[in-house]
Amino acid sequence: MDHHNEAVTKIAKRVKEFHAQAKPFRIYHGSTNTTRRATRSPDLAIDISGLKSVLSVREDTKTALVEPNVPMDALVKETLKHGLVPPVVMEFPGITCGGAFAGTGGESSSFRWGTFDRIVNGVEIVLADGEIVWASEAENSDLFGASAGAFGTLGIVTLLEVQLVPARSKLVRLSYHPVQSAAEATEQFRQFCKSDAGTSKYVWDYVDGIMFSPRSGVIITGKLLDERKDDKDKKVTARYSRAIDNWYYSDVQDKLKEHPDDGWVDVVPIQDYLFRYDRGAFWCARHSFGYLGLPFNTFTRWLLDGFMHTRDLFNMLHATGTMINSIIQDLCIPAKNVEMFISYATVEFGLWPLWLCPIKPNAGRGIFQLSPSREDGRDDQSDDLWINVGLWGRAPPNVEEAVAANMRLEEVVQELGGYKWLYGQTFYTEEQFWEIYPKKQYDELRIKYRATSLPSAYDKVKTEVRTEREKAAGGWKEIWPFEAIIAFFGAITGFGKK
Repeated sequence: MDHHNEAVTKIAKRVKEFHAQAKPFRIYHGSTNTTRRATRSPDLAIDISGLKSVLSVREDTKTALVEPNVPMDALVKETLKHGLVPPVVMEFPGITCGGAFAGTGGESSSFRWGTFDRIVNGVEIVLADGEIVWASEAENSDLFGASAGAFGTLGIVTLLEVQLVPARSKLVRLSYHPVQSAAEATEQFRQFCKSDAGTSKYVWDYVDGIMFSPRSGVIITGKLLDERKDDKDKKVTARYSRAIDNWYYSDVQDKLKEHPDDGWVDVVPIQDYLFRYDRGAFWCARHSFGYLGLPFNTFTRWLLDGFMHTRDLFNMLHATGTMINSIIQDLCIPAKNVEMFISYATVEFGLWPLWLCPIKPNAGRGIFQLSPSREDGRDDQSDDLWINVGLWGRAPPNVEEAVAANMRLEEVVQELGGYKWLYGQTFYTEEQFWEIYPKKQYDELRIKYRATSLPSAYDKVKTEVRTEREKAAGGWKEIWPFEAIIAFFGAITGFGKK
């Protein structure tokens, strides 16, 4: 802890200097999993990239004390040494604990646990004037709740206490349930995500789904195996982390063709399961093979594997700055309206597959809520289950059409009572943004904790449309194959991360 305290003291000193000069600053983490264009100036940034250690894992309390830049794969690797694992682990291994707390993160266990911030017991925060405080349900509770999902606009998170659960045999048994429509998928989710009325216990540890087309999809339920199970239940039948392995979604699609009615079961190592979508970033990198004139097969996946993990793909995205060329959005919709949303998305975008991930109401702590409870939401938002729809693929080629399509998407999501995850490009005007989120409450907390000199949440998430237009007219760098060369250079060297 001595090294940590020394580092945080230095950060607090730097923050005090900015505060004394009334200068806004941004935070440099050393990596990013956002699809927003970086707007940080090195002269107006606080560098916390060195805060990347797991300080302790306690088996008695089932908690881990972690610095904010600890990525998911490092956290899981360390906690598994103690037979423990975080109950919510984002599917991309490079997503950090601090990023998941301050930017909101959820996964296939979020129907039980909510978003990542719900498994955080407390955080150490450097306020905008340099004061170092601890925030939890018992201490500075308003700051604790509001900092979740606030993108560092109330202070800098420098330490987190994260809840853990037993990992048991370190294997996950996955059951695959074919569905023929979005309506059937929604009904399956409602059944699988229920807890027992008498005990409040859940049957499943993980639930998510993939729709490959309007009439073909699969719901996946996962259960952590118990060490007391027979050895026959522990035989690994699928892997997804090695270069020789199929990408997860591709393997599922192939097996669905073989078992279109009765489904199937696989047993996978827990790390392969938790980061199953790492290679290829779900399926987003599939188009890269065609872009490079290559077939998509076992050999080419092996050949390009070093470039096809999410850390490399985010490097490529930021090296080329081509965010506007893609639709990369996650939308959290009341389950009763998901069929309607998918019908709209099919007509507007025609992007398949779609990722479906059920999420409980009131999933997060923060002001920037994704799934309000029945009591807090509007009538059209009243539901016992919400479903995140991952909508990812190529955007319309013209930048004006891409911007317009994103704006229409935001309007439809709001009309259906849903919310978008703010990690992606956001096209709301400031007025529209604060019609969705409680500005008065947010501003009062910013005043209370002396954070008004920091960029606001809207400042952090907004997309500068003018910048996107200028980038689209950038000349030779935007033309194939130069764009591809720059992207691969970025993946190899890390160019574009800062």
